[in-house]
Amino acid sequence: IAPYAFADSVKANNTTALNDPLSWSNGVVPGTGDLAIWNNTSLNASAIGRQPQLGADLSWLGIQITNVGGGSTTSATTVVGIQGTANTLTLGSSGIDMSNAARALRIDTRILIGADQTWNIRNASTSTNPGAFNNGEDLSFSGTGSIIPFNLGGRTVSTIGAGQITITSGYVLDDGAISVGNNLFVIQGGNSAVTTVNSSVTLSILPNSILHYQSNSGAVISDATHNLQGGTLRLVSNNGTNAVTLGGAIDVQNDSALNIGNTFTGGS
Repeated sequence: IAPYAFADSVKANNTTALNDPLSWSNGVVPGTGDLAIWNNTSLNASAIGRQPQLGADLSWLGIQITNVGGGSTTSATTVVGIQGTANTLTLGSSGIDMSNAARALRIDTRILIGADQTWNIRNASTSTNPGAFNNGEDLSFSGTGSIIPFNLGGRTVSTIGAGQITITSGYVLDDGAISVGNNLFVIQGGNSAVTTVNSSVTLSILPNSILHYQSNSGAVISDATHNLQGGTLRLVSNNGTNAVTLGGAIDVQNDSALNIGNTFTGGS
């Protein structure tokens, strides 16, 4: 990810909506060529209900999370967060850099991927439930509703790092590819909403990585193509009513694993 530059904007210590210049320490709303940065000058991590709204459709070069609020997350609801599903956040080629993060990040907005990018996710959490979910996630996307667009824009997102990523609660993933190279990538239903992965999505699972589908109060439906390139595909139902349904092809290209279970508890 690019180093801190003049045009990049650091989040100020307030809950002002992110489309307002007052929300940023340099008085400039980041744009397509700028990083949006949270560091030790930013608002301390807190409950998601006290985190800022996006405020409008915004497009950033990328997001960088560093030493917000001190040490690693210890509370289930204490995260860096962006609230609200009314607006779309477009992420550019710098993706999400949490390689030095001290706090988990939760995003609730609509998502559009604007360029091929990498998400570098550190194990920033010592809580088993930092995003108010159940998998020890370090980066989480919670649609908190139904049919929330997560448009990959025909691009490829590559994930790396020891951290965990969760997409849940009503998102619809569409039109692109995810190369899963981080420790654990979870796609789950939640908040009584179905999470969907359309057939226009390809998911590749690299060695030492896990793609984990899980139903909870909401089901999971995936028609994606799955390429097992040495990783593990895991299917788990945590709910007797809601199922995990896979309709797409599973292409086993290297020594890989397929696990099917009834319950899952854990995280890093």
